[in-house]
Formats: sequence, C-alpha cells, structure tokens
Amino acid sequence: MSCQIFSGGEGGSAAVSAEAIKYAADNGASILQCSWGYPAGAVTTDNAYASAARIEKQAIDYFIATKNNDVLDGGLVIFAAGNDAKVMSGYPGAYRDYISVTAFSPDYLPAYYTNYGPGCNIAAPGGDAYISPSGSSAAQVLSTLPSELYQSDYGYMQGTSMACPHVSGVAALGLSYALAKGKHYTVDEFKSMLLTSVNDIDTYLDGTKKSLTTMQLRNYRKQMGTGAIDAYQLLMQIEGTPCLKAKVGVQQQLSLDKYFGKASANLTYLGVEISQADRTKLGISTEPTFVSGRLRLHCTKPGVARITVKAVAGGTELGTGTSMGGMEITKEFAVIARAVQTENGGWL
Repeated sequence: MSCQIFSGGEGGSAAVSAEAIKYAADNGASILQCSWGYPAGAVTTDNAYASAARIEKQAIDYFIATKNNDVLDGGLVIFAAGNDAKVMSGYPGAYRDYISVTAFSPDYLPAYYTNYGPGCNIAAPGGDAYISPSGSSAAQVLSTLPSELYQSDYGYMQGTSMACPHVSGVAALGLSYALAKGKHYTVDEFKSMLLTSVNDIDTYLDGTKKSLTTMQLRNYRKQMGTGAIDAYQLLMQIEGTPCLKAKVGVQQQLSLDKYFGKASANLTYLGVEISQADRTKLGISTEPTFVSGRLRLHCTKPGVARITVKAVAGGTELGTGTSMGGMEITKEFAVIARAVQTENGGWL
C-alpha cells in the first residue's frame, strides 16, 4: 500500500510519518519501504537517532513487532541510503535494525550520488543520468510518477529511492515463495538471507568513473553493502538449493569444496546432468567436466539454470553384484551467470 506523508514539495512531519507507519502495520503490511530520510551526517549514531526521532522510531519498532503473515515473526524495514554522496548512510536507514540500500547504475558501478560506507547494507539499481547515451534516459530507472505533478504516470528517475524498491520487491517475492514452500523465519533470519543473496561489486571497483564528477572507485570498495541484490539467489536460499556463480564469456573452474568438503578433489565424478533448455539459457555448448574436483564450465549467456552433479561415495567405481564399490550420490545446484554491463548504455 502507498501511504502518502508528503504534500507537493512539502515534507511530512515525524508525527505524520509515524501515523502512516502504524497504519501500514495495522492494515496488513509486512514490508516497510521508505525512500526518505535525513541528510547523511545530520545524525551519526543510533542513540542520537533514537533520541531525536522518538515518535518515528516507536512507530517503526511497532511495525517490526507486528506479525502480518505466516512466514515472518514480524515486519521488515528497508530504507534508501540517501543521495548525498557521503561516506555514511543517512538515518533512519543507518539504524542497525533497518536495511539501508545504496545505488549502482547500468555500468555496474556506484552511482555518483549514492551514500556509501557505515550503515549501508546492500546495493540495487538506482540509475545514473550522466552516463546515459546522448538524448536518452536509458541509464535511469523507469518509475511511477504522481501524475498531478508530472502530467504522466511514468517517467525516468534516479536515486537510492529507485534502488530501495528493488530490494523491497525482491523481499516480497521471497516472502511469497517462502509461503508457498511452507517456510517460517525470524525477521533476522530473513534479513540475513536477503543480504547474502547478492553478486559481487568490489571486483569491479578499480580506476575511475566519469559521471557528474570523476569518481575514485577504490573509495567504494567494501562500502556498498554486501553486494548487488539478486532475486534468484534469494529464491534458491529459500528452496535450499545451493548456488554456483559463474562469469559470462570465460571458461572457469567452480569449487565444490563448500558442498563436498576438501574430499571434492578426490571424488570420482560420474558427470553432470543439465537439460538442453538450460544449456541454451546459459549458452553452454561445451560439455561440463571436472578438473581436480572443480566443475569446469563455460557460459556464454547470462541467465540461470539447474544442474545435477553425480559422484561416487566410497571408491572409484559403483558397486555391482559382482564387485565391491561405492554408492552414487547426487547434488543439485543452481548456476547463476550474470553479465556485468550491457552494450546499449542501459539496463537491458
């Protein structure tokens, strides 16, 4: 539900914000997503925020304590980190119990405006107008607009306010899937799953980026949160299917140690099962093989697929009626291959 706490260009008071938050909790909301906050640096500690915004925080605490579905034992709170380009999240997002969302753009690099650093938990697409091709809005995010102000229901925008709804949407998808699977979590358990359903950003933070300013990308390393939100990874965590993350366009060897232990290097592998449809999804034309216990894979397309690895437990051959041997074990994995950048300067 959308609870309006602003009027035109006017900001809402703390009392109005609190009223809206309580209304949402009392009317069935499980996720509180807020694209507003105080300028980064205006408040710098949790205690200072709790003291200065008592009515607002009490309402948020009330939301967290309210159980409105069969999956979570309370409410989930997600805030935009803020657009001050400061080395800290703005509050309330920076508060330790709330998720604060930073923004990246289609080049898979931080947006020039995003806050980053302490208090920031996860990154999502927020857009960057200054890297769009000339005459295009392709690098921004298509968003709903208040038609009474913009004479249109949709338009391109940028900001951590665009990134925040991506995370709340993924969280909502996860809650729906968990409900279908009959799962139940504490809020802290679900937050941990959400914040670990990510792809790496830090690998790409070298050199500079030219946007509204020239950005030194090393300054953002380990500062954008746990990584870039990935909906499929959250669904696989809920399902209990482990994920193998693959790069696109390069042959790589993926470690299985996490799933088979250090013995993975010494196992006898019987092969990999993958459907033709899934091969096509990932552009796999070379048969997956094993090298010293690692799965060798070459994905030429971004996408997701399921594979089943078969191995022998207890020996180098399967036991038969006439010879002693091991038993067959199988493990299903989800392979996730993500492209980092598009070729048209936009998201797709």
